[in-house]
Amino acid sequence: MISIERIRLFRLKRSGGISRSDTRRLDGQVAIVTGGAQGLGRRIALVLAEAGAKIVIGDIPDASDTVQDIRSGDGQALSLIADTGKPEDDDKLVN
Repeated sequence: MISIERIRLFRLKRSGGISRSDTRRLDGQVAIVTGGAQGLGRRIALVLAEAGAKIVIGDIPDASDTVQDIRSGDGQALSLIADTGKPEDDDKLVN
């Protein structure tokens, strides 16, 4: 799950109100991003990875393109097919 702090970081980064060096405070943190295969979820995953977070993407469609983009920028990411409407899939993302 993405915390309010991380959403604020995304907004600041997007508006140009924060520099890349400021975002490094997420080094070593793990961010679980649902819906990261496309759209806003994908963008959030990319920004958090740029900030140094390790990314776990859970989505119904394949998110391999997002993972590849993160890894090509020296980030760490993996994706799992997950439907957050199913408790067992939520467990896969966290464990």
